[in-house]
Amino acid sequence: MVATATFWIVLFGSAVVYWLLPVRWRAAFLSLTSAGYLLTVDAGSVAMLIAWTLVFFFAARGLAPGRRRAGRVLAALICTLLGCLAAFKYLPQTLAAMGLVGPIRHWWLPLGISYFTFKLIHFAIESWHGHFADIRLDRFLLYMLLLPIYPAGPIERLDHFVANARERFNGSLAVSGLTRIIVGLIKTFVLGELIAGYWLEHIEIHPMLVNLRLLTPLTPWWRLGWAFLYAYFNFAGYADIAIGGARLFGLGIMENFNFPFLAPTIGNFWKRWHMTLSGWCMHYIYLPIIGLARSPWLAVLATFTAIGVWHGASPNWLGWGLYHAAGVSAWVAWTRLKRRWNWRWPDRPVLRPLWIAMTMLFVISSYAFIVTEKSGGLGGALRLLAKLVCVNIG
Repeated sequence: MVATATFWIVLFGSAVVYWLLPVRWRAAFLSLTSAGYLLTVDAGSVAMLIAWTLVFFFAARGLAPGRRRAGRVLAALICTLLGCLAAFKYLPQTLAAMGLVGPIRHWWLPLGISYFTFKLIHFAIESWHGHFADIRLDRFLLYMLLLPIYPAGPIERLDHFVANARERFNGSLAVSGLTRIIVGLIKTFVLGELIAGYWLEHIEIHPMLVNLRLLTPLTPWWRLGWAFLYAYFNFAGYADIAIGGARLFGLGIMENFNFPFLAPTIGNFWKRWHMTLSGWCMHYIYLPIIGLARSPWLAVLATFTAIGVWHGASPNWLGWGLYHAAGVSAWVAWTRLKRRWNWRWPDRPVLRPLWIAMTMLFVISSYAFIVTEKSGGLGGALRLLAKLVCVNIG
């Protein structure tokens, strides 16, 4: 959407009108404006989202927080919503993998379905715990429909959204928003599409897999490094545009990236990369499993399985999630070993560049699963991983 002139006209025009309106009308105006524009992009997706938003809002308002019956109703809503997500996002790929053909393989995928599913689940669970009882419908619709963050996140939390909304125009905040938008555009279209995209187009994955035995390990490392940079610049750029766009309306949106390429451990990397997704999974998957099973290994496995499947319905994305689960589990085991034997030498500042390099090599190698999703499959990913360490298989 950000590549169209209409998006920017609507964004900047609505920002001007927003601050001219009385405070009590602003949320309704911006939510209706966002909905109106999004309906022109994908009417079916937005209509379905609005329907789900209204259902969850009134279901949460009509049930007593903490009661068993309320929990059952909200659990039924969450399961139904997850069923819709599975039907739209995962069923076609599953049938295709089974060799079944037909029109269902071209099933409609609603715009932003993964993001608004997680936001609605967050709202349902927190409502059952007694939060958000006084949230207004116009404010909740704005939270769900806000134009800059609708298609690609971040996965904003409602409590953060409400707490960081300003009612008075702040010139410095608007300037920082515009600056953030410019930075996001440079990341996405210059560093991402123009530079990283150029190298990806000139190092095609299929010919590389065909000639993998003849190549040195440096070639796949080079290809995967550019794939990581492309993903980072595009994703972080869109996050910058979303955060900057929200600031034009005095809305403080959660950060999604914090220099992940400076992470000294894989655990720290996931505190810096797609922070709203990892934070959501930490709160609603990892911690509940820790509380029930008392097993960090099971919690890590479930968390990264969910993160992998959330990204895409394919064996490659599942493999990517399991690969990161193995990496985080190894990091947890290493941390426990250091604590047990009271090792302090690994934390010396002089070694930090080494740990950063090792972390980035692990992250970059995980892109073997991503680049081979459409050409090579899971077998191609495993061949690529082996080649990274000078081993030829297949």
